Amino acid sequence: MSTALLADAVVTEGRVQIVDESFYRARLARAVKRWGEGASLKLRLELEEEAWRHADAKHLYGHLYTPVSKRTGETVAEVHLRMKAQFMPDDGRTSITQLNREELKSFMESVEQDIRETDPDSWDDCVAAMALYERRTA
Repeated sequence: MSTALLADAVVTEGRVQIVDESFYRARLARAVKRWGEGASLKLRLELEEEAWRHADAKHLYGHLYTPVSKRTGETVAEVHLRMKAQFMPDDGRTSITQLNREELKSFMESVEQDIRETDPDSWDDCVAAMALYERRTA
């Protein structure tokens, strides 16, 4: 489970302003306790339309890569590397977090299509994982 703390913000008068600061501060206080004193953090600010979303990671790693990994014996990291080798744009970028929203959507659609066509049994497991997630969050 991700321990990331996400916040919506806007640029106002040349400064970054948290949209719901009281909500953010409450979540930040809980996160600081969870992380502990001296924890190393990395801040990443990016335009919303370019932002990596937790739901994307959940879908890619939890619904697609994990069922394939279980069936093929590859690690999730190996599945990811194989898919990146096949479907990442050939322009020097090495991480899917460098893709914009449309490129990431295209990447995930290519991964889904590859699994459907080359490993139908794993695709059935992927669909089952997505259905289970939908039931849990409904």
